[in-house]
Amino acid sequence: MDLQTKSFETSDRLARFIGGPQAGRMDLKAYLVNVHQDDHPAADLTPLLEGKVDKSVAEYRLRTTEGERWMRCDRRLLRDAQGTPFRIIGVVIDFTEEHLRRAELEANADTDVLTGLFNRRGLQKKFDRMSKEKGRLVLTIDLDGFKEVNDSLGHAAGDQVLIETASRLKAAVVCEITG
Repeated sequence: MDLQTKSFETSDRLARFIGGPQAGRMDLKAYLVNVHQDDHPAADLTPLLEGKVDKSVAEYRLRTTEGERWMRCDRRLLRDAQGTPFRIIGVVIDFTEEHLRRAELEANADTDVLTGLFNRRGLQKKFDRMSKEKGRLVLTIDLDGFKEVNDSLGHAAGDQVLIETASRLKAAVVCEITG
């Protein structure tokens, strides 16, 4: 982006990645049309345009010829010899597979492998995101006789009891916790 003329232009390669083999370079408006609406704040260039930061990294979803992809955009503000900002340059990297792996690892770290229910870490993260004004409720359940199931029938039978209990709890929940 040239800051004097306020003109923004993608590379030919990025334009083809977004629009196909015949696509030409895109201006900022055409590019942002392809950025997922919820991710527009991440793609915002204002701190760079105002010279408040010299570099930034943004992650956002982008509609491409390959479907929606997660992109990481490393952006840098260039200044002239007097320190006046004159251009923003950036590199866009498709990191969809990395993003999906990271999301899967986070989900696995937040849930019990056996039941799929939140573990302590997952519940704490969910509670931290919830508005305190809405209040919070924690339900604790004790499975009477569970130790005897494990001791007499084995851990595989105990696992099946936990799986079935989780399944019934999930089916009985009317609304999901929202943050």
